[in-house]
Amino acid sequence: MYLQVNSQQGFSLLDQLLQLVISLSSLSLLVTVIASTAATTSKFADPYVQQVDSFWLEFQEVLHSSTNVRNYLGSCSVVMDSAGASIRYEKVGDRFRKTVNGAGNEPVLLEVQSCRILIGDNKLQMEITALSGATYKKEMLLYVP
Repeated sequence: MYLQVNSQQGFSLLDQLLQLVISLSSLSLLVTVIASTAATTSKFADPYVQQVDSFWLEFQEVLHSSTNVRNYLGSCSVVMDSAGASIRYEKVGDRFRKTVNGAGNEPVLLEVQSCRILIGDNKLQMEITALSGATYKKEMLLYVP
């Protein structure tokens, strides 16, 4: 035995308004999540940010294995002595280059407009401005005896 209910009632105005409020709330939440994800993703998708991060990692590795750190010919170059090697990072033109024992001139960071390196109080502070105008700052502790 089956019970069939035939109802001619539709949705009331209140039901439709409630559905509209729920739909708009869900939509606003979705837009917020998408905007937040897009902002985070765009930062990591920028190839120059990845290049700067790679430069910081290499520079910090050399810095922490150094026994002596000093500025070299101005505020945009540094020499680090480590295990018989003298490694120099300096800005030349629009790039940062690395020289090992006076040879090499390997470009390690491109599109550099300006930079500043300060050494003191057992730390090294570096500020790099890209040709795009973006500025990247890093402060690293010196582990020099």
